[in-house]
Amino acid sequence: MPPKFKAYAVRNGKKPGVYDTWKDCEEQIKGFPNAKHKGFQSKAEAWAYVRGEDAPKKPASSSSSSSKPASGATKRSSSELERGDADADANANANANAANTSQGPLVVYTDGACRGNGKYGAVGGIGVFWGAGDERNLSERCPGEQTNNRAELIAIVRLLEELPWSKQKVRVMSDSSYSISAMKDWIHGWLKKGWRTSTGEPVKNRELIHYLRTLLDAREEYGQPVELVKVKGHSGDPGNDGADTLAVAGAELAQMPERDWEKLRLGVPALLRSKIVERDAGAGEAREQPTKKARVEADVQSPTKRGLDWVASAPQTDEDWAGYADAWSGEGATPAPPIPVQSESPTKRGLDWVGVAPQTDEDWAGYADAWSDDLVADLDD
Repeated sequence: MPPKFKAYAVRNGKKPGVYDTWKDCEEQIKGFPNAKHKGFQSKAEAWAYVRGEDAPKKPASSSSSSSKPASGATKRSSSELERGDADADANANANANAANTSQGPLVVYTDGACRGNGKYGAVGGIGVFWGAGDERNLSERCPGEQTNNRAELIAIVRLLEELPWSKQKVRVMSDSSYSISAMKDWIHGWLKKGWRTSTGEPVKNRELIHYLRTLLDAREEYGQPVELVKVKGHSGDPGNDGADTLAVAGAELAQMPERDWEKLRLGVPALLRSKIVERDAGAGEAREQPTKKARVEADVQSPTKRGLDWVASAPQTDEDWAGYADAWSGEGATPAPPIPVQSESPTKRGLDWVGVAPQTDEDWAGYADAWSDDLVADLDD
């Protein structure tokens, strides 16, 4: 019988999560291939283990936590865990992670959870799921007021805040009809009516919604469109279940203060401009630059000054070229050696075969006369 712990974490099992008793934990790992579980003296450590964070080498010796399994969560309580088995983990990678390639859109799942939604003492969390074991996954406490709708919105916000800027399309999979309808449909009427509902009531979560819409518009203007896609919650979709598990785990974290959504929204235009500048600067550096003319270094026998036999570079100026010509023709220059040839190229009148090509003006004159006489003789024949 394993030692008594206050919390039992199942990272890999039929339903990963945190359990209060060994019996409940054992049910999730028995017969499950490559099951991973561990006992802890606090639920905080247990949930950290479930999320894949490094767990302490030894369990804490004591803990003040003695709470019973949470219940009544709007999505799933903290005692309910990610459904699925090894096949589900494989599907999660295939559906969410493998789709994230340069050839297609990035596919990411977001979710929000709130235990005791609408009641005093409610606690919420957000989850962003890229794939099983993906280091980009997020599990955080919902800041400020704890409601399910806010958690759903903030999950998408956190994705966009962490998402690298690129030209690759993004597909956000969410089971929140509220979040998707707010972004696609309702916001247009709210803006026209001064953020009032059809009944004249102030729109709830106005600043948060406005910030999220601004983030989406910024990505669109940059050239990275973000598509919000509705998925059915708790339907066995590994991506949705993964995001839900992260959200439920996030609700167990410490409380976070509300953020200034309006201030964040006003900072988006400057952020967008800076990203566009970075993008354009990178594109400019990638373009092929015109090749500049440079001195041609060559270790060849090509004197550029009278009397010099060896130089380190070819002639560059008019003076160099003049010196180059003088060096080859004037006194003091090293005569060019005869160039052996094997061709019918007479250099003297009446000669048919020679061992060298023409070397002097007299040679060239004889070469021309010889060929012209041969041509006349051929015509006479």
